Amino acid sequence: MEPLGEAVAITVDVSLSLREKDFKPSRIHAARQASLKLVKTLLERDIHTLVGIILFYRYAFPILDLTDNNGLAEEAVEDIKVLGEATSPGLAVGEAVDMLRHAPTGYGRRIVMVTDGTFNEGVELDVAAGLAARSGIVIDVLSFGNLSSYDREMIEVACKKTGGVWLHASNMEQLLGYAAELGYRVPGNDEKKRGGVAVWR
Repeated sequence: MEPLGEAVAITVDVSLSLREKDFKPSRIHAARQASLKLVKTLLERDIHTLVGIILFYRYAFPILDLTDNNGLAEEAVEDIKVLGEATSPGLAVGEAVDMLRHAPTGYGRRIVMVTDGTFNEGVELDVAAGLAARSGIVIDVLSFGNLSSYDREMIEVACKKTGGVWLHASNMEQLLGYAAELGYRVPGNDEKKRGGVAVWR
């Protein structure tokens, strides 16, 4: 059945590795631009959408509760900056699940994670993905940078458990294109399934 709308929690990695400059002028600029593209695309869709934003490194903190106010969302994106050491994606998922519990009845619920990997702190992503799956929440991942084999394994398992997709960008143009794709995506409507992971490009 077509959802009445969708609530999307965007979780953005703000760990020290985002200072790297392989994405010009920096990875944190790339993450900010990708988040802005996600917000604009999500809020311009035909389906009513609520967007929230959570930043994560060793800790995770929501900087925008669920809203359909584009101005507030863009203002929150401007606050995205590198905050500290370590990367705890599992904690970000936990915060996102809490946020999405407040979505209206009948709305689809999704997490879109923007990250350059180096997962090294807190509850592992695959464990947190189990909570999301049991809560009926999809996890999509938009990654860039040089991911480790561990990062890749955790992302693949998280997407498989929740029916999400994983898109990895090798340059800025691709990153923004993938952000738009994930923004337009409505899980359950537009993808094929392969081995439990939704493939949508």
